[in-house]
Amino acid sequence: MGIDGWIRSAESVGTPNVGSINCRSYPFGFMDLLVAPTESLLALLWRFHQLHHADQAMDVTTGSRFHMVEIGLSSFLRVPVLIALGATMGELAVYEISMFLVVLFHHANIALLERADRTLRLFIVTPMMNKVHHSIRRVEADSNYGSLFTWWDRWFGSWKILQAGRRIQFGVEE
Repeated sequence: MGIDGWIRSAESVGTPNVGSINCRSYPFGFMDLLVAPTESLLALLWRFHQLHHADQAMDVTTGSRFHMVEIGLSSFLRVPVLIALGATMGELAVYEISMFLVVLFHHANIALLERADRTLRLFIVTPMMNKVHHSIRRVEADSNYGSLFTWWDRWFGSWKILQAGRRIQFGVEE
């Protein structure tokens, strides 16, 4: 039957389309992984994304501080993915809401117990992972690009965790 058959069967009897939402939302996270390093490498895009990395003290507001051009471009790039997957706007909305909640969580000025952070980061981006990404040190900032799921960074070699207790300086080099 395959995943598409299962999804169509669930749709035909009117059940909530949880499988479809989950399976079709994964590529959006992959797209975020591709866009993030591109922004760092291309000077024009970096100028827009730099607004997000400029905070010297990260908190939950950092998670929603993006330049409008970056938001517009990201939204525009989702359209071909939506079409290719045959995903619905509802499925995109579920992904976007989930991602935004996780983004607010991992930008929050909180520290989880090491065990909790280690367990959560098997699946979602945690505050410690994101702190590394917001480091002023380029070698650290060029890692952990994921916004929701962590496996894209693991699969593509951009995963980085620092030793516990290491202090990270946030911001952008002038």
